[in-house]
Amino acid sequence: MSVPALRQPKRSKKTTPPKKSITCRKPEKEYVILTLKDDKKLVVTSDGYHGIIKMESMYLCVLCETEIDLDDKCKAEHKNLESHLKTFEKFPHLEGFVENLVRQLNKNSCYCTICNVMVSTNFLMRHVEGEAHKQELERAGIRASVYKPK
Repeated sequence: MSVPALRQPKRSKKTTPPKKSITCRKPEKEYVILTLKDDKKLVVTSDGYHGIIKMESMYLCVLCETEIDLDDKCKAEHKNLESHLKTFEKFPHLEGFVENLVRQLNKNSCYCTICNVMVSTNFLMRHVEGEAHKQELERAGIRASVYKPK
């Protein structure tokens, strides 16, 4: 049994002008300038600083262990919540990893502010010494030299 050939759509001889296209720009990322004890400056994303990771269908605050709707307004509201800010203070950057901006979340996991990823405590050194982390750290330093806050 043969399958009939597909018919091509008829093309109109009239040419209609294309509709106006609106170019959507990606929303600009918000950044935070951090000054380390040795006066070295790093610029990281606000999400990274606040421990907010984008998942498939939501945001996750790894500090509060809270799921947030995939909406920038909800995310901004969460960052300003008093409960988030109090929780945020409980997770300072680890003393031995201050330049790498690593926070200890619990016994088994850490959070890398530079890369905005969670890392198993067992693999923390491998992460910090890895090429991807080093590149992100370098970018944070470069952004610090050129970033102008709004």
